Amino acid sequence: MNTPSSQAFAKAFTGKYKIPPENQAWGDYIGVKIMAAAMEEAKSSDPAKIIPLSESGMEFDILKPRKGHFRKSDHSLLQHRTHTSLKNFYLI
Repeated sequence: MNTPSSQAFAKAFTGKYKIPPENQAWGDYIGVKIMAAAMEEAKSSDPAKIIPLSESGMEFDILKPRKGHFRKSDHSLLQHRTHTSLKNFYLI
C-alpha cells in the first residue's frame, strides 16, 4: 500500500530484518497497534473497558488507505472495500 503509515512500517521492518514484511508481520504489527490504541483511549488494560470501546465503532489505522474497525457481533476486524462488477464480461 502506498500510504505514509504503510511506507514507514515497510521501511522500518526492512531496515531491521533486511527483508520486506510479509502478511504475518503486517498482522502482528496491526494487532499490537490496535491494542495499544485501545488501551490508550480506554486509559486502561482492563478488557472490560477495552471491549466496549472496540464495539463502539472506534476506527484504527491498518496501514491501508481506509481505516478498519471491529464488528460488534463477532469482533471481526473489518476493512472497508469498494466492490465493483463487470457488465457483459466474457472469457473466451
